[in-house]
Amino acid sequence: MHDEASLVSRTKDGDHKAFKELYESSIDPLYRFLKQFSTDTHQVEEWVQRSFIKAYGKVRTGFGAITIETKSGNITLKQKD
Repeated sequence: MHDEASLVSRTKDGDHKAFKELYESSIDPLYRFLKQFSTDTHQVEEWVQRSFIKAYGKVRTGFGAITIETKSGNITLKQKD
């Protein structure tokens, strides 16, 4: 597995495989966290999907770092200085 900064940089450059790797390393913890807020599997899956769509868009439009924050249920995006 590559480090997160490298994957984000490659994602920003259009490397879909890099984003897939970020996704695969983060989806289970995020899903488990969000599952505590709803017993509706489809709703939880929708929340996860929306989170990753938003994260992908933010990375591709100039945010330089991404952290999947499962304790708060958010995907935190940090812009490079």
